[in-house]
Amino acid sequence: MIVVVTLALAVGATTAVGSLLNALVLRTLAVPSPEQLVALSALEPRANVSGYFYADTFKAYRSVQRSFAQMSMYSGGGLLRVETRSGVFDASTETVSPDYFDLVGARLSAGRFFTETVSTHRLHPRVS
Repeated sequence: MIVVVTLALAVGATTAVGSLLNALVLRTLAVPSPEQLVALSALEPRANVSGYFYADTFKAYRSVQRSFAQMSMYSGGGLLRVETRSGVFDASTETVSPDYFDLVGARLSAGRFFTETVSTHRLHPRVS
């Protein structure tokens, strides 16, 4: 009985580790030429903490660099609380610059992509 339980646990653990390895390491990204994607990040060497690229710094670097065919900004997500008429829910958010979608080969299925042009709109509540 102990042998069967030990064998079952070993098979289950091996399957779990194999699935995780496949998802994180072995599977390629669903983008054109995934082997050509590179992620740049900032590091404050004195404090050994992650830093940030500000939009103006990124734009200046992108305009003078000659190593990359395309560049885009990406910031990993956060949570956003969204209130709708049907309830409240939490949404996962990620921030990208407009050229990100072209870089990863994303195609629009509905609506429109945003652009570098920033417009400010004030939302006014409707009173019925």
